[in-house]
Amino acid sequence: IVWATSWRIGCGEAVYKESGLNKYLLVCNYGPGGNIDGGEMYKEGKPCSGCPSGTCCNECKKSGVT
Repeated sequence: IVWATSWRIGCGEAVYKESGLNKYLLVCNYGPGGNIDGGEMYKEGKPCSGCPSGTCCNECKKSGVT
């Protein structure tokens, strides 16, 4: 779960074999956390309208990284 105030979001994927089968592991991390009593999980508005300056939205990618 990602909260309305979370804007640092990243995911990584690992593919490996175990017992002859392909295994996929996906891990995501985010911050700042919002899992506090009374915190807002969602805020109304257009997607990314409240993102901090200098951040990207949707499918942003870093040059040279796949």
